[in-house]
Amino acid sequence: MSDRRDDEFFEEIAAAIKCLPEAVVIWDEHDRLLFWNEKYCELCPVVSDMMKPGVYFPDIVWESIQRKQFVIEESSEMWFSRRLEFHHRCEGYMEQQLATGAVGSDVGTPHALGRRHQHALRSYAAEGA
Repeated sequence: MSDRRDDEFFEEIAAAIKCLPEAVVIWDEHDRLLFWNEKYCELCPVVSDMMKPGVYFPDIVWESIQRKQFVIEESSEMWFSRRLEFHHRCEGYMEQQLATGAVGSDVGTPHALGRRHQHALRSYAAEGA
């Protein structure tokens, strides 16, 4: 696929993700925020102000805890540790009870995007931010 066609493809993918009725967030291999949709901000309004390309995953998780985004029945440190471990394992399913009453779920998926594709998504997200 040519660079131009590849960029167009990722713009179409990004536009489609933005329209999904589910909350979607994509992190790069260094745990930096690449892309998210508005549904994610609606599901997690407590940290929606942090949603910017390049934000570090652990920072968002820790701030989510501090801002009482989740209903946590263990120590904040323990939950934070379990959450990061799940994220890095990239497998399985984790439900998270949100303070709003909603239930968020995270499906662990490996980082499969190449650097150029990550750059394309990051650029697209930055334009919309």
